[in-house]
This record gives sequence, C-alpha cells and structure tokens, in this order.
Amino acid sequence: MMNALTLLTLLLPTVLGWDYTVELTVDRSTKYQVVDGWGCSEAFQRATDVLGRYGLSPQNQSYVLDLLFDVEKGAGFTILRNGIGSSNSSKGNLMNSIEPYAPAGPNATPNYTWDHYSSGQFPLSQDARARGLPYIYADAWSAPGFMKTNDDENNGGYLCGVEGTHCSTGDWKQAYANYLIQFWKYWNDAGVPITHLGFLNEPSFAPDYASMQSNGTQAADFIRVLGKTIQKENIDVEIVCCDDYGWEQQEALMAGLAAPDENGNSGESYLSVISGHGYASPPDFQLSTSLRVWETEWADLTGDYTPYEFWNHSGPGEGLTWASRIQVARL
Repeated sequence: MMNALTLLTLLLPTVLGWDYTVELTVDRSTKYQVVDGWGCSEAFQRATDVLGRYGLSPQNQSYVLDLLFDVEKGAGFTILRNGIGSSNSSKGNLMNSIEPYAPAGPNATPNYTWDHYSSGQFPLSQDARARGLPYIYADAWSAPGFMKTNDDENNGGYLCGVEGTHCSTGDWKQAYANYLIQFWKYWNDAGVPITHLGFLNEPSFAPDYASMQSNGTQAADFIRVLGKTIQKENIDVEIVCCDDYGWEQQEALMAGLAAPDENGNSGESYLSVISGHGYASPPDFQLSTSLRVWETEWADLTGDYTPYEFWNHSGPGEGLTWASRIQVARL
C-alpha cells in the first residue's frame, strides 16, 4: 500500500505539470472501522449457472469459483448471500422452498423437505467454503405464500400476524421463525454452517417475483419471535435486517426497529447487522444504528455491458463508477 501511494505521488507532478510534490502517509496501525469483507450472491439459479447448467465445463467451473472466492487466484470474497427459497419448484429462476405445501394451519406439523441442493446454492457454498469463505448469509426474499396476507410468494404482501394484518388462517410468525431455523439446521447438519440469517428483501417494494412487505414496526414484531426462538434453540447464527432497496428506505425502517415493546425489548436488540441496498437511494450517509452495517445488493440494471472499460465516460457499469460508490459508502 505504501509503495503504491508513493509511486502515485511521484507520477502526479509529471502528468499534471506541477512544480511540487505531495507526500501521503498511511498508518496501518490506526483503525477507524471494521470491514467484514466483500461479497456476492448466486441466488435465483445463478449458482446453477456457475455449476454448469448451460454447459460450463468442470475446469471452467473451478476457474470461476477461484476468481470469486480464492484469496490467491481471485477476489477472495468473504460473504456469500444465498436465497432461502419460497417456491414449490425450481423451474426457471425459482428457488424451491423446504416447505412447498401448506400445513393445516400455523400450529400444525409442517411438511419440511430438503434436496441438499437449494437451487445450486448448497454445493456452490461448499466449494466457496473450501476456498476459505467465512460468512454465509441466508436471506429469504419472501415467506411461503400460504403464510402471507396475499397468499402468494410474489407481489409483496405481509407476513400474517405482524402488526396491522389479519389473516383467516391465523398468525404465522412462529411458523415462519421455525421455517427459517429448520433451513439453518439442514445446512448446518450437512456441514455448511450459515453464519447470518435474514427474513426480508426490499420490504418497501412489491415486485412480481418473490417479495414480502414490511415497515420497521412489523419487522421488529417478527424479529422478537425469531430472536427468542434462536435463543431457545441455542443455535449460533446472527440475525440481519432488512435489505431494503435503498439507503433512505432502510433508514425509514430504523425507528420502528429501535422502538421498545411493552416489555422494553426492541427488535434491533436481537439483530447483529443492519443491511440495505443502493438501487432507490445510494449509501451516502450513516444509518441510525450502532450495529454493523452491510450494503448487500446494488448493481447497474439498465446500462450497457462494459466488461473491458474501467473508465470511459462515467457509465453506470464502469469499474471507476463502482469504485467511487464503494469509497463513498465506506466513508
């Protein structure tokens, strides 16, 4: 790091025509913030793409995995965000659920099943861990449709039982907590421990794919149930919330997460990480929390594919654009 910075200061006067030099010194012993790492996601069947769904050879599968997760041969990503499926099949880009069919009610015995594949994410996670990956974040884009107010895994809808909802089928908060913990148990028992667990994705958005809405108060309502169940089960996992689709949108949830209930317990008190995305509004300010903060999703969804341009005209897909956004978020 020191050598690279020194070289830069020597080159700048020559390039810009300055008649003086600037020296920049970085003291690595001074710590300002903890960075848990950098990551990626292979949800919605992207894991199966890496594992050869469209003909990628075993040799190139290994090459791609090295580029993603190997610290010597590639980026050495430290966080893998997996989707907890809510669909009753794995057709197309769907992620299959461990409870594809509804039980008789929220208190009835659930019909859990697991294929040891999780839409390709389980074997990919095994490969990533073999390359040194420390953190696996399993996040549900939606609860199964039968647990929601709209009886659909898609198009938003709310978890039955949280504040402000009423469902003829009853209160599904505990059933959803049990469902998430069972997913954790399947993976843990198979040798791939999930370190972080989430239950929402972009709760201020209701697209026509797997999604579930929530405000901060409703999220806290469920977090208390999930947190107490995790404590009762004595399992080692950290809860993450809420992955909203913009930084301002996530900030709007914070007051509800922090508000205590009648027993003085806030939803935030059960959390380890606050998470958000950058689509609707960028991560350019600090969220109202003392917890660790992860920016877990953001991408260029509209611009041209620019794999060979680090910088040309500040395009939305260029490397320098994203380097700048990362730097702003870190500061």
